[in-house]
Amino acid sequence: MIETLDLHQLGDGSIHRLTRNAGQFMAEAASICLEEKAHQQGCQLDVTGFRSQSYLLIWPPADDTTRRTHKTGQNAIEHGACGVAILLASQSTEYQVVEQSRSRGGLEGGFDYWLGEKRGDSEELGLDARLEVSGILSGNKSKVKARVKRKLTQTDQSDKTKVPAFVVVGGQIGVGSLFPIPSEERVTIRHSFSLAACRCLE
Repeated sequence: MIETLDLHQLGDGSIHRLTRNAGQFMAEAASICLEEKAHQQGCQLDVTGFRSQSYLLIWPPADDTTRRTHKTGQNAIEHGACGVAILLASQSTEYQVVEQSRSRGGLEGGFDYWLGEKRGDSEELGLDARLEVSGILSGNKSKVKARVKRKLTQTDQSDKTKVPAFVVVGGQIGVGSLFPIPSEERVTIRHSFSLAACRCLE
């Protein structure tokens, strides 16, 4: 049975430690991008890379107010991809997003969010992994694979953190793969999700 990936969860604060408003904003942006590409509720989202799995994707339907707030463009693509990535990380790994990275220089350069191990209702928030996200509204397999590779390289600058780095690339069409990292005193391994073809079920 195919699991459901429900973007409504971004707005209820149950799968991340960001504000509910931030989660809702990302869910709305994702809905704009999905509906721009004429996807229907319950379309199939295929995930390849770190884990190969398919999900049925559900999102808050976009209305006129949503469309006025999120015009289809790079901002909507980036925020929408972050929303799907945050939900996917929570559902597919032992981590959840706990805070945004500074993303400029120092130890925190080169990635978007800190991930922490899930600790139930505990207020203790660990910084246990990194998450870098990128969105492509339309692309082919080669474009998505190249983006994954580039984003993995981008996280090099924060390897001093000594924690794993996850890269999520969301695209209309594409496939990614697992990229091992040389072991010379660096992060043991990195994983890449490629949010590959999002196709509607018959």
